[in-house]
Amino acid sequence: MGRDSAAEGCPFCSILAGKASGVEVFREELTACILDRSPVFPGHALIIPLKHYALLKDVPAKALADMQLRAKMLSEAMEASLKCDGTLMILNNKVSQSVDHVHMHVIPRRYGDGLKHFLWPRRAYASHEEMETVAEKISKAYKSMKA
Repeated sequence: MGRDSAAEGCPFCSILAGKASGVEVFREELTACILDRSPVFPGHALIIPLKHYALLKDVPAKALADMQLRAKMLSEAMEASLKCDGTLMILNNKVSQSVDHVHMHVIPRRYGDGLKHFLWPRRAYASHEEMETVAEKISKAYKSMKA
């Protein structure tokens, strides 16, 4: 199926179509929110586009902006309703993307909840020059995309 339609075998598309069980928090014009089946903490939710897009590069700007707006609103709703101290938002793209349907995790956080740097080991650049070289490579690729 095309990337703008429900994808056969996609668990999120199946939930959105009512063909698989899932707990929906809300549904808007372009996005929906469902609870994660294996939450880091209770309330861990996923913001997903209603249309199927496998990768971040496929998501139209309007749908991506809506995902971000809904994540912001969801974060505020979590703080108010779950009395959490804040949220962690993650969007994996390709690597560690467990479902091939773009989705943003919004995870309620509390001070002292025990979640510490579980995502990444921090590594300093070997030198300031290495840092500048990496920035130049990314900048060049970014500028070529705008042309």
